[in-house]
Amino acid sequence: MKLKKSQLGLTAFGWFLALCVGGFVVVTVMKLAPIYIDNYAIQNIFDSLDDRPDIAKASPRKVRDYISKGFTTNMIRDVHIKDVVVKKEGGFLTASLKYEKREHLVKNIDLVLTFENSWKIKAE
Repeated sequence: MKLKKSQLGLTAFGWFLALCVGGFVVVTVMKLAPIYIDNYAIQNIFDSLDDRPDIAKASPRKVRDYISKGFTTNMIRDVHIKDVVVKKEGGFLTASLKYEKREHLVKNIDLVLTFENSWKIKAE
């Protein structure tokens, strides 16, 4: 049987350290979650292009308009439609987006996240 003295639990310093680490994790998640949610919405916008009738016959400008409307509907503000590259070449219609998002964490520490989203369909 252990002595009661060795079963006291965390010290004040232990609790302080645990709260600091927990707080850091919570702040980091709160800063990163909206960025990942936006990227998930962007990929869903690209994937939803397949559901549009006659998308294979659409011009790159029309595809860009569809994506722009999706950005507006989903309130995507940190990524601009001008960064989306829509091309029709080699018998395929493609849309791609590569972007980087920087999020300030603390003092001089920033988190840098890079994303690549793409969509491709055989053009008619």
